[in-house]
Amino acid sequence: MITSISLRRGLARWSKGWVLLASTCLTPLAAGPASADDFGLDEPAAEGSAADSSKEKPESDKPVTVNEAGMAVGYQQGSSGMYGRFSGSDKAGMVSKGWVHLEDRTVKKDDGTFFVTFDARNIDLGSHELLEDGEARLKMGQQGTWTARLNYQGTPYIETDNYHTLFRSDGSLQNGLAAKSINTTSTNAAGIARASQYLAVEQVGTRRDRVDGSFSYKGIANWNFTTKIDHEHKQGTKSNSFMFINNNYFAAFLEPVQYDTDRISATAAYTRKLFQAQLSYVFSSFTNTQQQWVGSSPFIGTTRANYTGSQYSLPPSNTEHMLKGEAGLNVGTYGRLNLNTRVSAQIQNESYTARYYEAGTSRVDGTHYDGLIQNHFANLVYSDRLANDWTVKAAYTVDHRDNNSPSYTLSPSYRGDTGTATWNGSGGIKTVTPYSFLNQSAELESGYRLTKDTRLSGTFTHTDKQREYSVTNRNTEDRGELKVRSAFGKDVSADFSVGRAFRDAQDYNGNLAWNYVGRTTTAERELSHYNYTDRLQDQVKGSVTWAIQPELSLTGSVSYTDNNYPDVVYGVTKDHFLVSSIDVGYTPVSGINTHLFYSYQEVGSALEINSSSANTGVDWKLQTSDDIHTVGTGIEWQFNPKVKLSLDDSLSFARTTYGITSRQRNTASPTATNTGTDLPDTLTIQNSLRLSGEYEVEDGITLGLTGQWEHLMSKDYLNVQEAASTSNTTSQTVLISGTGDPSYDVGVLMATAKIKW
Repeated sequence: MITSISLRRGLARWSKGWVLLASTCLTPLAAGPASADDFGLDEPAAEGSAADSSKEKPESDKPVTVNEAGMAVGYQQGSSGMYGRFSGSDKAGMVSKGWVHLEDRTVKKDDGTFFVTFDARNIDLGSHELLEDGEARLKMGQQGTWTARLNYQGTPYIETDNYHTLFRSDGSLQNGLAAKSINTTSTNAAGIARASQYLAVEQVGTRRDRVDGSFSYKGIANWNFTTKIDHEHKQGTKSNSFMFINNNYFAAFLEPVQYDTDRISATAAYTRKLFQAQLSYVFSSFTNTQQQWVGSSPFIGTTRANYTGSQYSLPPSNTEHMLKGEAGLNVGTYGRLNLNTRVSAQIQNESYTARYYEAGTSRVDGTHYDGLIQNHFANLVYSDRLANDWTVKAAYTVDHRDNNSPSYTLSPSYRGDTGTATWNGSGGIKTVTPYSFLNQSAELESGYRLTKDTRLSGTFTHTDKQREYSVTNRNTEDRGELKVRSAFGKDVSADFSVGRAFRDAQDYNGNLAWNYVGRTTTAERELSHYNYTDRLQDQVKGSVTWAIQPELSLTGSVSYTDNNYPDVVYGVTKDHFLVSSIDVGYTPVSGINTHLFYSYQEVGSALEINSSSANTGVDWKLQTSDDIHTVGTGIEWQFNPKVKLSLDDSLSFARTTYGITSRQRNTASPTATNTGTDLPDTLTIQNSLRLSGEYEVEDGITLGLTGQWEHLMSKDYLNVQEAASTSNTTSQTVLISGTGDPSYDVGVLMATAKIKW
């Protein structure tokens, strides 16, 4: 147990650190080591000076610095939501923040083993509150007996700061735009011009505030009991779009976010040398305080009686109960058996909300959904060394999702302009079906040491996936991989692997997903979903590390995946992924470390589609390629024991290209309206330059100065689109979500002060 004396001593040390930090920041140039001129020889020496000791204290007697506090003050030139996407720093102007790490523990024999630590970062020095991306952590306990934690973390996310929309997040119209005032029968250009007058520019993003606490007790031999509670609140908006009346009238809106997530867990763990086990219970609750978004329609066509707006359903509130079990058993000298299991029940019983377009007929029976999904998961792994050079591992995994939610029937929705049913009859979605699956996999891996420094291993995996209400009720996949890892002397190590997998979709039918929900369409049979259909996949991976000289090293890696979908007539027919990198480190002289890196990423795909549902149209083939080049360098120079300088620069070049070709099929002839045209390439260039320096004024006190400049250039045809339409030759009005040009130039200059004690 901590004593009042040790607590006061700890607080005194903490407060001393803050006083030293404040004096350092206010008069940094006045601080410096004491000299012989600081006091006269005829005056009494200060306590602790060299005059009261015949020799210096040994190095081991110097106090260990465990506490740290610092502050940063600077200025940001330029602003951008993209630049501050994950930090919330999207505004130009003065910036000031601080951080602190404090800890104390009883060290004397009779004071016990109590300890306490506190961390906080991104503290606003003006308001003394945490910034949007700030966090605070408190930890205390009795070493070896109990530990308690309390944490807070803020997480901002800025999707864009120039989102163009006609709506506020509550569904009301912006800038005085009256409901039902845009004439959808006017010329397309006239409708767009009118809508553009009322477009507002909004920032889209969210903020999460999370608080969690935990308590762990180890006072009973071989046992550890832990309980944890956390709460997260998420608020803000995200971009979305909505169809008014029918698919000819489309607009972007701000979807409101107001979520609360709570989680409670309790765990008991038992540990012995031969056997280990853990049992946990987890309860989680998701609450959305807003069931739907209701938007006032800006289009004249919405004239149906009692129509006051269009509704968009938001994520429903739900809860989950989960029980998890883990066990491990040591078998023989090298054997190990692990078992992980969990069972859970997800419950969603949100009440139904009436829709304006239901024409007096309820779409569902009852007042609540009464949904229930049960999950059962198990993973069993055994590994062993059969001989000095042989290793083996076998694993089996089963994941079963049993959806016991009701299958309910939908009445047809009604158009806001005519009051007639849409998507009715054979074309309508009549039934919502509960989706269940059973996934199983078995894996066998064996490794053999060919030489002292070379190891060969092989892995075979068989996967079986069964589904209900899907385009294919069963997928099986067989995957094999060979890998070799070797070292060539003391300077070079490398590994290389090659793998192949074939997925078989049994009885694939693109119409089935529609048929299960009541639509009798037959036009989708040849349209394939690439993540469900047959697939042949090849993978190659390799890496090398080479210590060329003591001062020069090289690391490189490459990974390539190629997917082919042999049975696809329409849909994605093939795609590939390539990732490669190289990093060179060089130390020309003592105190200077440099490195240079380059990486390349490429994603390519081919998509084929028919312009006519009757399969008599013109085929479109779209070839898409994304490639990213990144090059950068870093230099760190320890000029002397007190001064350190560093420079970092990175440049990224990203490009997306589209290639569209058309060909005649059956009785169709290419025309201006059914022939594909290449889209413009998109280009993004980002450059980030950072220069920083640190000066250690004296032991434990450091001053720093950092400058950073970042430039982003985006060339995308979507950046310049305003309210736009599907075609210039029709009267259809479509308002797309225009986010504007995200390009920016931002510069930041920060001065820092840090103290350790």
